Amino acid sequence: MNTIGTRIKALRLQKKITQPELAELIGVAKSMISQWETLKNEPKACYIYSLATNLNVSADYLLGIENEDFTPSVTNTTLPADEERLLQEYRKLDKPIKKMCYYYVEHMVTATKEDKEINNHG
Repeated sequence: MNTIGTRIKALRLQKKITQPELAELIGVAKSMISQWETLKNEPKACYIYSLATNLNVSADYLLGIENEDFTPSVTNTTLPADEERLLQEYRKLDKPIKKMCYYYVEHMVTATKEDKEINNHG
């Protein structure tokens, strides 16, 4: 039987992500990943999107709506070496620091867009 739990586990192992790492990425306790994978519990709808995004599949695939033979594309997950290194370092950070990094990057993107708009219209 190919359930959401078995799919989560197979995808996590394929991506070489530990249960604690996946839990950190989606913002749940590490015990939740184990419960999902062992079918003791199922993820709430609010976590399906985050799981799908972090495991590089569709929510439909996780829920068993898409084809059973679906295989995530490796090419979609290939990052340039500098981005991969940055992502690995980011994953080592505590949650509050990750949040600060996110807001900083978001601010930089917004500021860059505003600068471009001023330069194009000024």
